[in-house]
Amino acid sequence: ATQAALGYLGFTAIGFVLVLVGADEFGLGSGARGLLIAGYGIGGILLGRYAGTVVDRAGRPATALAGAVACTAGVVGLVLVPSAWALGLVFFGIGCASTFVWAGLNTIAVESFPENRAGATSAYSAFKFAGVAIAPLIYVPLFNVDSRLPFVLAAAFSAVLSVSILPWFRRYA
Repeated sequence: ATQAALGYLGFTAIGFVLVLVGADEFGLGSGARGLLIAGYGIGGILLGRYAGTVVDRAGRPATALAGAVACTAGVVGLVLVPSAWALGLVFFGIGCASTFVWAGLNTIAVESFPENRAGATSAYSAFKFAGVAIAPLIYVPLFNVDSRLPFVLAAAFSAVLSVSILPWFRRYA
């Protein structure tokens, strides 16, 4: 469950900060900002089926870890982007990588409580929503200090998520 909150804090909920950066630093209008953050979801749509196949072949923790490491790198990349196009492309890449995180972690969550899969899914999802709910409270004050600070913290959350996946390798060995 902690991994769900970390993932949403680390690379999913950061999309609203992209909207702020798009407006403040790149002068994007509302339509362009919408397209900017839509890339994350498009990446997920394009690779969702494939990520499920990778989970079955490579394993749950390996798939989740590979995605989390890629998301961490992507969020670090958001600190360095020189243009709105680059911002959009990096966030699209994060969306692609996130599909692997969620395919692995969602499977682990459901399999952890085979007698109560629905309950496990509900509790796990609640932590995702918690991550989204508290993200603005954390990131907006940081954004007001320096627009790149939310990305630095989000990368740290993503890195902690990556490390927190490691113990799952023992269970699925």
